[in-house]
Formats: sequence, structure tokens, C-alpha cells
Amino acid sequence: MTTEDDAKSVMDGPEGLVHILPHLFGYHPEAALVLSGLTPEGALVHFTRTGLPADTSDWQATVHDLFDFQQGRVAEGSDTVHGLVAWICPDPADPHYGEQSMARHRALAGLVGVTAASHDADLLEVVYVTRDRYWLMSTDAFGEGRPISSPPAELDATALPRSSEVRAALAPVTGDRARAIAKAVDKVLGEADVQIRTSGHAAVANDAAALVRRTVRDLVDGATTVEQIPDRTAARLLVGLQYSFVAGVALELCEDRELPAARDLWLHLTRLCPDEVNWCVVEPTVLYAATSWGLGQRGTARLALHTVELIAGDYYLINLLAHAMNVERSYEGFRARLRASRGDSITG
Repeated sequence: MTTEDDAKSVMDGPEGLVHILPHLFGYHPEAALVLSGLTPEGALVHFTRTGLPADTSDWQATVHDLFDFQQGRVAEGSDTVHGLVAWICPDPADPHYGEQSMARHRALAGLVGVTAASHDADLLEVVYVTRDRYWLMSTDAFGEGRPISSPPAELDATALPRSSEVRAALAPVTGDRARAIAKAVDKVLGEADVQIRTSGHAAVANDAAALVRRTVRDLVDGATTVEQIPDRTAARLLVGLQYSFVAGVALELCEDRELPAARDLWLHLTRLCPDEVNWCVVEPTVLYAATSWGLGQRGTARLALHTVELIAGDYYLINLLAHAMNVERSYEGFRARLRASRGDSITG
């Protein structure tokens, strides 16, 4: 589940619920169920999202888990919550996206209402939101729904990413490309095993760290592009990043001149992790999230973290960045610590 700790957003009127939704997490949620508390002043607090199951048999468990998690956050917080609001955000790939899908999800809205009552919570509204229309499930009958009007300037969300687009960008390569990179990774693993037996893990990690620094430097200088990186080099980077020391070195490449090139590299490597080598995917994806955050794309960073969390679960590198984003609130505080760490690794 994705949250944004301690953030508050104030909405005004029913359509305000639609306009403010992308700003809760920094992206347009799709294929998602969102739940938020509402204060007497109209502020949305303790908002939480989870994936929207395609299988209706999973709806009840999903709703209960979402409520339990969100209500736990309410109990731990200091805000007065007088009601709840929920959003159902369908998958744009649904062939019945729109009115037909809305009709199907009325049963889900009913489950949300029943679950709210079982938690002694006042559910004020369930909003069904597509890209251009919305329905207030408590009042709107079947029909075409209400068109989403242009929001006030301060709530313009056209620059915010859509979750489906971010996930599509992270999708791994397939077919011959997937087989080629899997073969390259397998060969690099064999070579690393020989080096470990002769020189130890430290030698492998140090070589990989040097390769990370050199690759990002070449990208920054324009000496190469990510598309020109040979499979062998990509495989060496993926295998090397499995060392926490090497992943730390990669995180430390955080200066403004480095961030765009590093972000391109981590996205490229993330996509080079098909099922055959998906054990490599956590590190480049977290690094992609970190550099996206550094470039001001907080929503993309959150989505990338959520995507890899579904694969890896409770993992130190995911937890490190998630904690930093929740505690630091700004990339600059995190970058200051990375700079200090980078200085220590260079002088040590």
C-alpha cells in the first residue's frame, strides 16, 4: 500500500475530490482503490492506496486490508477525522473502461460502505474516476457520468504522471532481447564466481563500483548512450549492484549534472530484468526511484518503489529510500547525507 505520511490537502466540493486526487500521491492513480480521512475543515489526511484487483473474489479482502491499515494510521495520528472518502480508479486497459466498468464496480463501492460501517466510520462518498469523467456512487445513477472540468490553476495535474504509464515504462524486455540479457548475466555470474574464488568478494565489488562510476561519467560526458551499452557491461552492472556497497556508490551519484544520466541508466537496467533474471531488478529500480525524486518527479519515484515492493517485499534498499522520502520530505536533505557518504568513500 502507498501512503504519503503527514501530508494534508484541502478540497472544496464534490468535484474538488476529483481535482485533488492526483495531488495526494503526486501521480494519477489507476487500477487503484484510494481511501482518505476528512477533517472538519475539509482537509484530506491519512490517504492510502492499494491495487484494484481484477478478480471480484479478491475485493472483500482488499477492502478490509485497506481499512485496517488506514484506520490504524488514523488512530496513531493527531488529526480529527469526521469521515472518510474513497476513490475507485479503474484500469484504463479494461475493455469496458467507463460506464460499464463503473456499473461493475458498484458492488465494490457497496463493500467499501459496509466495511466503513463495521469500523464505525462515516463514509461520506465513493467517487469512481476515469480520465475524463467521474461518478459519485452515492447519488449518480447509471449513465455517462459527469465530465471532469478544468481545475483551478493550483490543482492543475497535467504534468503529473499516470501510474499505468510509469509501470509500462518499467516493463521488462521480452523475446530475443530477454534471452540475450539472461545469457549475458549467466556468463558474468560464472566469471564473478571465478574472481571470488581467486581474489574474494571485495575485488568483485570494487570492480563493479568502478564500472558504475565510469558508466555514469561516460553518459554525463556524452561519450555513450544507454542504448550503446553492451549486454556484457549491463550484465556486469546488474550483478555488481547486488553488493550493498556498489548500490551505495550508485546512490551517491546524486549531483545535478549526474542525475539525468544516472536515471536513464537505472531505467535501462530495470528494463533489462526479465523473469529469467528478475532477482536483479530491485537495485536498479530503487536507484531509478531515487534519481526520479532528485529530479523532482516524486510521483514517479513512489510508483517505482511500489512496483518493486510487490516483487521484493520487505527489502533494506526499498525501506531506506521510502524512509528517506517520508522523513526528509525534500531530496536535498537526503542528498546531503549521500554527499557525506561519497566523501567518506573517496577519502577512506
